[in-house]
Amino acid sequence: IQSGRLQLEMGEPGKSVDTEVVGPGRAFHLTPGTVHRMHALEDTVVLEVSTPELDDIVRLEDRYGRADRPA
Repeated sequence: IQSGRLQLEMGEPGKSVDTEVVGPGRAFHLTPGTVHRMHALEDTVVLEVSTPELDDIVRLEDRYGRADRPA
């Protein structure tokens, strides 16, 4: 997190998620298959790095209207 604060939810598929409020300087690694969601609590800048494999993304919920890619 470069600036701001957000609520991070993450966990294993089908299990309850852990919730944590994170702020500037915080870094984390999400292993493949980790269910996660970020909710900004204020204006927040997140620096995200990902692998180029985009065909394995599964959106369980998306309030921005982005559709899953067909399998």
